[in-house]
Amino acid sequence: MNSCHLLNVESWCRHWRQNENIRTVVLIDVWLTNTKLTDDKGKLTGIATTERDISERMGALEKFRRMATVIQDSNDAITFQDLEGNILAWNRER
Repeated sequence: MNSCHLLNVESWCRHWRQNENIRTVVLIDVWLTNTKLTDDKGKLTGIATTERDISERMGALEKFRRMATVIQDSNDAITFQDLEGNILAWNRER
């Protein structure tokens, strides 16, 4: 079961990967890049594909989204400051 969201010649997919040592199946996020290979006349001769596991990146993004929701829904004022104490951002009044 694969579901892809096409983005030109690159796409983000969820793949099932089987761990042969433990005999389990794991759902992972991958970034696919597909490149058309053509001859001198422009005729398609093949497709080169690379796959990059982005599961860790997608997990971090989900944690970031949850934290953003907590901050946005907070009744308290929350500010983000740099090391000099300058306010970079804050949550809006509800």
